[in-house]
Amino acid sequence: MINEEVNEEVNIYLKNVIYNKRIKETIRKKIEEEIKLGEINEIKVKKIKENMSIAVIYMKRWNKIGIGEEVKKQMNDGETIRIMYEYPWYWEATKYKENKNKGDKNT
Repeated sequence: MINEEVNEEVNIYLKNVIYNKRIKETIRKKIEEEIKLGEINEIKVKKIKENMSIAVIYMKRWNKIGIGEEVKKQMNDGETIRIMYEYPWYWEATKYKENKNKGDKNT
């Protein structure tokens, strides 16, 4: 169950995401349903190479039950988190830092 908590602007940046038509669906399922970090507001994916992309996950709420709150704290402290999406493959996740001048960062 997701607690009614304000996002506090901790959004997730994923680098080296293998691009495919269903990547947003895959990310949403992994974050919301499988590891239950919280509720996603929006996912933006930007293709950077032939089949490689980056993704920004804008969280609506973080789950206070389970690992959601701990992952949020670690990202806020500048740590990189590994999110296993298909063994042995994982995404490296960090706190998304938006560049106010250019609109995008973390690239």
